[in-house]
Amino acid sequence: MPKAPKSPSKAKSNARARADPVSKKPKKAATKATDSVPIDPSQWRKSTIPANQTISKALAMKAYHLRASDMAELPYAPAETVLNGEYLKPMYLYKERDVERKAWERRGGPEAFDAYHEKLCSRRDAKAAKKAQSTPSTSRNAERPPTITIGRLSPVAGSSTNFDDLIHVGKSAKLFRIREQMPRWLWDVCNALIDRVNYSDPGIGPLLIRGTAREDMMREALEFSKTYPDRPRLRSPPTPEIDRLRAILDEAPHLPEDTQWRQFNGLERIYRSWPDEDYTYEWDSAYLGRVMTALVDILRVHGERCWRSVRWEVYDKYRECFEFHCFSYTNQTKWSDKGAYWLDGRYSEGVFNTSPRSKHPIGQQYNAMLPHRTPEDVRFVGKRT
Repeated sequence: MPKAPKSPSKAKSNARARADPVSKKPKKAATKATDSVPIDPSQWRKSTIPANQTISKALAMKAYHLRASDMAELPYAPAETVLNGEYLKPMYLYKERDVERKAWERRGGPEAFDAYHEKLCSRRDAKAAKKAQSTPSTSRNAERPPTITIGRLSPVAGSSTNFDDLIHVGKSAKLFRIREQMPRWLWDVCNALIDRVNYSDPGIGPLLIRGTAREDMMREALEFSKTYPDRPRLRSPPTPEIDRLRAILDEAPHLPEDTQWRQFNGLERIYRSWPDEDYTYEWDSAYLGRVMTALVDILRVHGERCWRSVRWEVYDKYRECFEFHCFSYTNQTKWSDKGAYWLDGRYSEGVFNTSPRSKHPIGQQYNAMLPHRTPEDVRFVGKRT
């Protein structure tokens, strides 16, 4: 039997209902499925962080993705950090286990925190890869490690390739061949040191730094460069352990340019009687301990391959802090790099006892976790054989 036609009033009300979506009852939002995590915190895994290990507030918030309101609920101890060798800046130290626990509570457990951290890391890696693909580069530049800025070591601000060709190579075929064989960052550093020595004497100027004098010094530098491991092209992706190391490096004590052999906070002044009687500087025991503790954590969690990359970040920060005090050249010792122990592998007991690694108790554990110095276990990085 055919249905009766709708009345005009009913048809109008239906049309109004279709035109006005607000009049419809809202649908219930679908509930989002979440990963199953233990509700009872007593079922969470045990922390692997040492009970007495501390972390600064800035690093805690960055590494564990916490807010200032989260940190306000945790106990802390006031401390000081050193900037530019003499300026004391207040800081707050927290027990890292407390910080880790707070991050777990905020995300719903350790597994949920790990998943959240991995998601952020993947997102950052994807952005970095996209940026790297969009950055044009020539095949010649792609074959070379990145050039390191040398700051005040450079005698001419913003020195260009033309300056390098004119002063550092000139018409010398030997210097041209040496430049092609050396890592570019080390070529720049060695030449900058030669320039600084010569430009400091107005009577010499750029005359002595050309010709056979520079050829002899850079031929020594070429042999010197062969003791260095390969520099990685990309930095290691962030993890809580690597972020902790990078935050510690951001707080590194810097040696001022004009030292006058004074004492500086965060730095140890060391008397040296050979080859000349003077002083040298090193990070003090407390800061060395912080860096080596962070490296021990990286070795423990991520292994040797990750250490081979992040050691370069420590070394570059060391060179930045000590600038021209890091590299030296004398007729007796030739080239030397006092920061190269950050690139070196495991030392024997005799070498360890005379190295900066021995200045803090954690140094022995750090040294024991390292691979041999080189595959041949013969050379020291930054020293001639």
